[in-house]
Amino acid sequence: MTTFETSVVIARPLEDVFAFTTDISNNTKWQKILVDAGLTRGETMDVGATYRYTVKFMGKRIETEAVVTAFEENRAFSAKTLRGPVTGEFHLAFEPVYAGTALTTRCKAELGYFKYTKPIALRLAKEQYRKDLDALKHILEASPDDGETLASRQ
Repeated sequence: MTTFETSVVIARPLEDVFAFTTDISNNTKWQKILVDAGLTRGETMDVGATYRYTVKFMGKRIETEAVVTAFEENRAFSAKTLRGPVTGEFHLAFEPVYAGTALTTRCKAELGYFKYTKPIALRLAKEQYRKDLDALKHILEASPDDGETLASRQ
């Protein structure tokens, strides 16, 4: 199993960053390889909710289903894949910092049919996570801070 971690500091309140990133309807806005995503069980991304998502990675269309394994308001979010050609766990950790919110993503993955191109797939996945966090930072920092949460504007 392959593990990697990526972090970013976003100049937005913790509550805004958490609400935006844990609302599945926002995921395609900041995760560029994500084609679509939606809940399959539950009404919110809380523990036990399941969701499906489709990504396009290294020329392959990958469909996966996952279950939310941890949801601590304004603190942490975790999910684990239930099925798909790439399996693993995904964790988001949120921490208030002077400049806003520190967000750390940790991914543990079994690369499935990418096992023969593991070094390339791993490098590309790490690069994509970095780009996704940069996109998230850009989106959230570009939004006006008028006291209204980002989740309510979406």
